[in-house]
Amino acid sequence: MRNVFVGIDLGTTNCKISIINRREDSNNEIIENLKIPQYLSGREWNDRGVPYLPSMVYFDNTEEVYVGEYAKRDMFVRRPERTVRSIKRLMGRTWTFEPFKDETNWSPQSISAIILRKLKDVAEQHLQEEVKASVITVPASFDAVARELTVKA
Repeated sequence: MRNVFVGIDLGTTNCKISIINRREDSNNEIIENLKIPQYLSGREWNDRGVPYLPSMVYFDNTEEVYVGEYAKRDMFVRRPERTVRSIKRLMGRTWTFEPFKDETNWSPQSISAIILRKLKDVAEQHLQEEVKASVITVPASFDAVARELTVKA
């Protein structure tokens, strides 16, 4: 893995993931922006993916969670009580999200972890190996607490 570099732009509105792969060419400097497979409007699965992942999470039930376009375009309008957006603005605050009564409360850190896990899965699928480290950029407004919570996520 030391010959592969993974970068995640953890944006407030959208996220992106890029890699530099030096497994075959140790001098490779080409940054490859990965396309992120996800459900689109109408819950249509797109295998080829799109170059960004909207920072929105929809909790369909306690087992199914959707990240990205489907949460943004469909579920934020139809089920806003189960959809989270702009979660990164709440990092470091004592706020929780409860999509289902008497169920798990989700902190901003745990919701960010869902988004990061999706991006990590995309990189691992593309590289066909486990991603153990990456560089993550965060919004400029993040203070030290929000940055540390992002690392923990």
